[in-house]
Amino acid sequence: MRRTRRRRIEETPTVMLTSMTDMFTLILVFLLHFIDPAMSADPTVQLPSAATTDAAAEGTTLTITPDAVRLNAKTVFGLSGGQVPSTVERDGKLIVPLYDALRAVQKQPAGTGTEEPLLRVECDKSVPYTVVSDALHTAGSAGFGRFQLVVIQKE
Repeated sequence: MRRTRRRRIEETPTVMLTSMTDMFTLILVFLLHFIDPAMSADPTVQLPSAATTDAAAEGTTLTITPDAVRLNAKTVFGLSGGQVPSTVERDGKLIVPLYDALRAVQKQPAGTGTEEPLLRVECDKSVPYTVVSDALHTAGSAGFGRFQLVVIQKE
């Protein structure tokens, strides 16, 4: 008896677009949810621009410039060369003076109090991401669970 060998057909794997589509959808939803087109009241802050039509929401405003970090237009501490100086007290990523200022603002009565407080973040585009990241970590630790990044609306 003679056996015939079956010819082996090699298949190339197909491209899995589902995972990539899911990833881009999540990024798009994140950006649409957290970007705010409101103009900054502080003329020293150069905000990035984005194409959006949402209006700015009311909330506590955190402004980060290359020179200082301000909470509702009051300077919390100064920056040195766009970085948090070593003289500012820290606990890991948590910036203690900013944490204290955010907790003090949060204790003030504000409306119904049924939803998480909103923090509007105005950040100059020249400020390093590490400073912004540490400020957002501090705000989250202080109880602010919702952030809106303020940008300039493209025309």
